[in-house]
Amino acid sequence: MKKIYFLLKLTLLLCGFTALAQPKYFIFEEKGKLGLVDLQGKTVLALVDRLGKYNDFFISFNQGISTIYNQNLKVVFRGKYDDVDFGLQGNYIVKKNQKYGVVTANNQIVIPFKYDEIYNLANGYKVTLNEKKGVVNNKGKLIIPLKYEDISQQNNCYKATLDGKEGILSLDNKTLIPFMYQQLQLDSFNTETLIVAKNEEDKVGFINTKNEWVISPIYRLASPFQNGLAFVRDEQKKSMLINTKGEVVIKGFDGLEYYNSNIIVVRDYQWNYSVYNYKGELLDIYNSFYENHYGEQVHRVSKQDKYGFIDGNGKVIIPLEYEGANELREGLIPVIKNDKWGCINLKNEVVIPFQFIGSLGVFENGVAVYSKGPESKMGYSWSQCGLINNKGEVIVEPKYKRIEYLAGNIAIITIGNDEYLYDFVKDKKLKRLTPDDLINSVEIGTSD
Repeated sequence: MKKIYFLLKLTLLLCGFTALAQPKYFIFEEKGKLGLVDLQGKTVLALVDRLGKYNDFFISFNQGISTIYNQNLKVVFRGKYDDVDFGLQGNYIVKKNQKYGVVTANNQIVIPFKYDEIYNLANGYKVTLNEKKGVVNNKGKLIIPLKYEDISQQNNCYKATLDGKEGILSLDNKTLIPFMYQQLQLDSFNTETLIVAKNEEDKVGFINTKNEWVISPIYRLASPFQNGLAFVRDEQKKSMLINTKGEVVIKGFDGLEYYNSNIIVVRDYQWNYSVYNYKGELLDIYNSFYENHYGEQVHRVSKQDKYGFIDGNGKVIIPLEYEGANELREGLIPVIKNDKWGCINLKNEVVIPFQFIGSLGVFENGVAVYSKGPESKMGYSWSQCGLINNKGEVIVEPKYKRIEYLAGNIAIITIGNDEYLYDFVKDKKLKRLTPDDLINSVEIGTSD
């Protein structure tokens, strides 16, 4: 019996529904080796020793040979290496005889095999040799010497650690901020930058690019400025948002929940959510706030158990009149009215009538998971799961313990303790899976 390993981590939503970008292939295990099958359960890549997925590529290791396939299973790289990863400019980070180097797609050496570790940076590679770190450029030239305990690129500069102290280096290895701080935080380095700095007394403040204190180190913690405001917490564990002069703009909250270029949402100790603009003006207070996780500037809010939506400016665009709601996806918002789920659009017009009792997930590729239940509610459900389309038609009856839509007419269903690759149009189980396989995703590919 073959075991299937899902290629993407499962971020479980309603009924375990996962927003997948229509995967074409799955990794399966047989007799301790791995291969690929398609959505119909047909083997498309023969068994190998190791197999993983990184973005749209598959990486295999078999009898000392490393191979990278694109999403159409065409070989884009192959060589005799112990390990392989994606490098910069079409090159590859590879491991041979316990040492790492970088080669071209034709196996021409760019960086020789002499380093203990190599990681991608934006403009080169972070390399490690004998526990010391430095940076080499894309041509293999060492541009930051191997003498640091750690180093990372922050857009147009490097933050490094030397003798336990952090400092800032330019891309051409000039010291911009001396190595004298317990910790530094910044997004980029320019004349307007204020850098979060922790001194010897573990107090945090902000310095400028001339290494001068602009905001004194009086805080327990702080974050870099965003749109002119920074989050800080004082010694009494009180949270605030301050401006670049150190003046308090927003206070009296416990945590920073969300921000964009127009609004800030903070949470108080009673779990109320206050929406402010960057002038510190209070726009509204809600009992709950849920950021949209699908890139839409439309966020779910509630007051007194009534749900609606605000836009990225904090303006109410769907009135708070529903008993429950899910997130906007593909132009549809699942909402509860009179204990039944239906769907509305951004004009608050009913697109799918209120007819479903139980739980309703977000739409992905025109399909959402529906779980039949005795009452309508938000949250997870693990019984009587099926699928509906964006017309409100039931395309898979709600009778499975869990269902996950994949693509076309293919889904994954749970019956008892068993998982199946399932064609719901033909009502045919294509391949038997096992629940334990769901947590054994193989991921390859790293960067620093």
